[in-house]
Amino acid sequence: MCDLGMTGQGRIVYFSEFEIYRKFYGKIAFMGGLSIQKTMPFGSEPEVIKESILLINELGKHGGYIFSPSHALTPDIPVKNMEAMLKVAGNQEKYLNDG
Repeated sequence: MCDLGMTGQGRIVYFSEFEIYRKFYGKIAFMGGLSIQKTMPFGSEPEVIKESILLINELGKHGGYIFSPSHALTPDIPVKNMEAMLKVAGNQEKYLNDG
């Protein structure tokens, strides 16, 4: 990907965000990762918050990451889960550690 001149990448199916991040950190930017197939439609509000914080903390601590859902939000996602995601997104600096 990097050899082709790519500078950014959303989620790639079959690989976790964390695997891709470890392999390509510093070469491309990352966006997305909050599951719209599991966590957002079927998870509880605390699960959405937990996954959101994990993504921000692990992928965003050194920059090069844009927090967002893995794809467009769908009608089956509860409003409370959308609100939880947005609350975390609006307070990202609170969840970043200096790791």
